[in-house]
Amino acid sequence: MCPVREDSASFFYSLTDGFFACNIIEEILFSEVNMKGLKKIVFSLIFIFAGLFAFSDDWCIYLGSFKNKTNAERRMKLLRSASINTTITEYKDSKGTTFYRLVWDDHFSTLEDAKLHRNMLMQMPVIKKEKITDIWFEKIDSSKSDAKSTTQAKTTESKTAKAESKSSESAPAEKKQPEKINEEKISAKEEVVNVNPAGTAPTEETPTLEKNLAAEKNPVKEKKSPVKKNGAGNGFVFVEGGTFQMGWYDYEKRTVTVDDFYMCDHEVTQKEYESVMETNPSNFKGEFRPVEKVSWYDAVEYCNERSKKEGLTPCYVIDKDNEDPNNTYAYDEEKWTVTCDFSANGYRLPTEAEWEYAARGGNVSEGFTYSGSDVADDVAVYEDNSCNLGYSNPDFGTHTVRGKTPNELGLYDMSGNVWEWCWDWYEYVSFVTETQTNPTGAKSGSYRVKRGGSWDYGLPYCRATNRNYDGASYVLYYNGFRVVRNGKL
Repeated sequence: MCPVREDSASFFYSLTDGFFACNIIEEILFSEVNMKGLKKIVFSLIFIFAGLFAFSDDWCIYLGSFKNKTNAERRMKLLRSASINTTITEYKDSKGTTFYRLVWDDHFSTLEDAKLHRNMLMQMPVIKKEKITDIWFEKIDSSKSDAKSTTQAKTTESKTAKAESKSSESAPAEKKQPEKINEEKISAKEEVVNVNPAGTAPTEETPTLEKNLAAEKNPVKEKKSPVKKNGAGNGFVFVEGGTFQMGWYDYEKRTVTVDDFYMCDHEVTQKEYESVMETNPSNFKGEFRPVEKVSWYDAVEYCNERSKKEGLTPCYVIDKDNEDPNNTYAYDEEKWTVTCDFSANGYRLPTEAEWEYAARGGNVSEGFTYSGSDVADDVAVYEDNSCNLGYSNPDFGTHTVRGKTPNELGLYDMSGNVWEWCWDWYEYVSFVTETQTNPTGAKSGSYRVKRGGSWDYGLPYCRATNRNYDGASYVLYYNGFRVVRNGKL
């Protein structure tokens, strides 16, 4: 039985719905007659049982069955990192063998809904990438669930047991190694047994995964390689310009073209910042951790000072004496007037369009949700593997740069670790129809754009398309930056 319905909450909601419906009917049918206590009780009981009966028609979707609980936990962690929340449930077959099944936390009142959502799951990037095809749905029937589940899951779980048993017999014993996220990807060939494309529980006649994949005959897409240039020096990645669909929500999507540029493959470290500015404001100290607690003004000043130190032409003209008339934020006490020469060869902050284009992989993008993967733990330092661990844990806070897997272009930490300042004023984007070329944001505003998420924010903020903002003078322990340079070097 689906664990969503195994608690007492469903009965409570039935009880509540019964009395609520009773009151509605009283208004409609007995507006001129006092409905006595007996009538209320009768109606309440009718709706209580109606509610309980309705729950028996629910459907649940399962995303795998395993004999080994560790394998089930790995699959669950993989799915949760892609915001597919699942729960492990124990199930025993007719022989008494225990299996661990992953059930999606959502449930559905009709078969059509279950089919629809199963098909939606099959289209999700992480499901496709990991070749997870052992996904089926079952009807929740409290009176028949045990017998029905036994019949539907018998073949899958018996074959899972055989596969895992055979694997364990043939493989030599290994020493237990420290757990690593990158090693937790589930191999479809090892874990997936029988697959039924219709979405029902597997049966003996269901073809194997290998046959299914062969039948589909999907051509393997050849990965593009990014263009390599080294005009900006070590630690920089050349980002070849191109045109892409910018934005996440339909109303904010627009066609944007950006020119070539170089982007630093990591967030500015505390060592790099201190070598130029002779100070380190960071809360989480470490030479190779990203600098944080820097304002937008600190970031543009660093860019200019580093440019001067290396004999380059600064990109920014910074006037600290005259307030910027385009800054509409009442609580910004600095309001420096800053203009940018994007043709200069010095260091600068990326525009928001440049940042998103690079985070999504530029013209070699594979369409991942996060920058470089659909599995957040592979590429991002975020609340689940940092903030939520607690102050006493050594992984609490920012992590050393380049500690995760880079994206398609070779850029690290574009998702998570620290938010990264961009040049643009933040503006609400809605239904832009014309193509934009090298956009640099609004002419005025109250806040500056920041992108990428951070160590104390959740998964939605780590998407390559997520937008956020802060006041330019804000100094916070989760705000940092990275630098870019002109692509014509």
